[in-house]
Amino acid sequence: RRKSWNDVLRAGVAGALGDLAEERGIALCQRFSAYGNALSTRSNAVDSLVKLWKRFPDRREEIAEHLVDFVKDREYLLRRRAVESCAGVDIPPVREALQGALEKDIMLLVRRTARLALAKMDRARGGAERIESLSADMESLKETLKECCAKISALEARVRPSGPRRK
Repeated sequence: RRKSWNDVLRAGVAGALGDLAEERGIALCQRFSAYGNALSTRSNAVDSLVKLWKRFPDRREEIAEHLVDFVKDREYLLRRRAVESCAGVDIPPVREALQGALEKDIMLLVRRTARLALAKMDRARGGAERIESLSADMESLKETLKECCAKISALEARVRPSGPRRK
C-alpha cells in the first residue's frame, strides 16, 4: 500500500519538472511515468515529457520513443492523457501511434481524443504552410512596391517644370 501524501507530492513534482525545463527532468519524468507509480504521477510525468520534448531538441527522439509507449498503455486514462498531450508533438513516430490509437483502441474516448489530436496537428501544419505562403506573397508585394515607387518618381520628374515656377 502506498502513502497517499507521497503520491500527491510525486505528482506535483512530476508536473513541475516540465515547467522547470531542466534536462535532468527528462530522466526523472521517465522514472515517474513507470508502472508502480500513481496514475496522477504518471499522467503529470507524460505532460512534462511533452513540455521537455519542446525545450530539448537534441533529446526529442528519446522522449518521443517514450511517449509512444504511453499511447499504447494498459490504463485507458493514461492512454487518453498521452494522446491528448502528444497533439503538440508532430513527428512521424508519434503521428503513427496516434493513428494506431484512432484505428485500434477499444475505448471510444481514446479514439475521439486521437482524432482531435491528429486534427490539431493538421491545423498546425497547415498554419505553418500558410505562413510560408504569406511570407512569399509579402516578398513579391515588396518587389512590386519598389517598382511602383520607381515609376512614380520617374513620372514626378517628368511632370515638374524645369524652370522657375510662375505665380
